[in-house]
Amino acid sequence: MKIEFWSDIVCPYCGLMDHRLHQALDRFPYGDQVQVVHRSFQLHPDLPREGVSQRELITMAGAPATTVDRVLRPIERAAEAEGLTPYHAVDRTLGPTDLAHELLAYATDQGRGAEIWTAMFRAHFGQARKLWTAEEVLDFAAEVGLDRADAAEALR
Repeated sequence: MKIEFWSDIVCPYCGLMDHRLHQALDRFPYGDQVQVVHRSFQLHPDLPREGVSQRELITMAGAPATTVDRVLRPIERAAEAEGLTPYHAVDRTLGPTDLAHELLAYATDQGRGAEIWTAMFRAHFGQARKLWTAEEVLDFAAEVGLDRADAAEALR
């Protein structure tokens, strides 16, 4: 079986779904026969490289301030209930993820795509980590054991 998972590393539902998918495959007797293919979908390509807070993004989108309590806090509570803590769906910065997706494509070419997608979700939501600039993405690459020079070449 093949599962194609379209997502962005700043999507709080996607980070939670990645966690749930891994749990389900661990329980599934044929989980080792399931191929998970991550596909990139950039949610906010026009955000500034320095990023904006989640609350600023809600305001920029014209959504009501209650969006935090109606949409994002329930995701945090669900993640906590499932042992995925910490999980910052609200108190984080969002930025353009084009460079992060380039790194994820490079990691996939290296045979580490699914692993690095999960690590990137954990970094962003678990540590509220910013991954918008080349330096931030390359630091992350080195931390997860990818060759920094090769990753830099992939970003170029």
